[in-house]
Amino acid sequence: MELKYLKASVEAVLFACADPVSAAYLAEVLEAPEEDVCRALLCIGDDCSRDDRGVTLLHLEDRWQLATKNEFADEVRRALDKRRNAPLSPAALEVLAIIAYNQPVSRSFIVHGADADPERSDRRSRTPGSSGTARFLPDDRCVPPHVRNFFALSAPASARGRLRAGAGI
Repeated sequence: MELKYLKASVEAVLFACADPVSAAYLAEVLEAPEEDVCRALLCIGDDCSRDDRGVTLLHLEDRWQLATKNEFADEVRRALDKRRNAPLSPAALEVLAIIAYNQPVSRSFIVHGADADPERSDRRSRTPGSSGTARFLPDDRCVPPHVRNFFALSAPASARGRLRAGAGI
């Protein structure tokens, strides 16, 4: 394998791996001799040591890892903080509503629905979803108005009079 291509391959694998990886592992994954992988790692290390690069190659005992340089810590922290504060999608909010209503709930219940937990099927109503799946909605009396509005759920007949009068459910 040509060194230029091997160097790019090693860099791509290091970028994708969250944990440090050994040269032997890289050689196995890339199907290249370990000596060539070590040569590529040294070239990547030299390239990363330039001032115009934002990443560095760390050599931790017998493992290697790409990491951001310390001088860019503030910029990276701000970028990660923005991502952490991103609003939840409607699908994520629906999953959280299901979890909150059906406590305790397992992942299999969320993925497979009532078929995975027949003992609890009486607690929710079933509406057809796409591609043969089903969405499960909680009993209408237990859904707070702000959740009902978000998911465009209608109020149950027993609560409509109280909602018109301004009282909560």
